[in-house]
Amino acid sequence: MQELLQVQQLAEEQKRQSRKQLIAERMAKLPQMIENWRRQQQEHREKEQAYKERQARLQVEAQDRLGYHVHPRSAPFQMLLQDLEKQQRKRLKEEKQRRRRHELQTTSTGICWVWRLQAGLCARDRDA
Repeated sequence: MQELLQVQQLAEEQKRQSRKQLIAERMAKLPQMIENWRRQQQEHREKEQAYKERQARLQVEAQDRLGYHVHPRSAPFQMLLQDLEKQQRKRLKEEKQRRRRHELQTTSTGICWVWRLQAGLCARDRDA
């Protein structure tokens, strides 16, 4: 009987020790987890603020273009939004193409030969 009681007490003690160890491990991780949570919350707030600012800017632009206050869920506002996004994509694409063309035209010395040709700085252009 005593042996059975000792075995049970030993099992309970091991269980308590393993639980204490688990709690200690998790408590050690707690500051990092709190920091991660706070960072995520801050990022979320920043994204939400950026979204609100963008919506307000779009609202003002829609009112300027259309001449009256437009609800963000209305069809004219949505059409205007699509138009603005299309213009933005087009502008980015043109900028990317411009950069590519410039990189291709620029030699390793940094001289843009196309620019020199257009400006008439090459000897071939002056002679002709």
